[in-house]
Amino acid sequence: MILQSLGSVKPDDIADRTGWAAKPQGLCRGEVCVPAPGSLRARPDAHARAAACFEIGQHLLHTVGHDAAVPWWRQAHELFPENWTYKRQAWTLVTTQAGAENDLIQGPNDVYAGNWLDDVIAAGGGGAYAVAPTLCGVPRRVASMPG
Repeated sequence: MILQSLGSVKPDDIADRTGWAAKPQGLCRGEVCVPAPGSLRARPDAHARAAACFEIGQHLLHTVGHDAAVPWWRQAHELFPENWTYKRQAWTLVTTQAGAENDLIQGPNDVYAGNWLDDVIAAGGGGAYAVAPTLCGVPRRVASMPG
């Protein structure tokens, strides 16, 4: 059985339902451990749960396949929407054609809510992604992205 959510699971029930034992270092199966809510007290619970969901998705990607990882990554996006790493990883896998270089624009797709290009523009443009050139010691203005 693949667990679809950590939201309603008590730590004592995790091993029974998933095969992953709850330990101080996280959820573990053999020598493989992923962060878990109880082991990351310095973070908000939603961020810790997002980290666990992301790592479980990574494990499933490499052991079962992409489709098994998608629900876990969607949950990580919902739990920690400010985390660009979780989103970019997932977006790249659905927008890059097989055998092609990574798709850096990560545009609209049918698998996940949002996409890199639209989310960056919605957040105020791309000023953080552009380097303003300095020519002959004089900084130059960089035009902002439309949006």
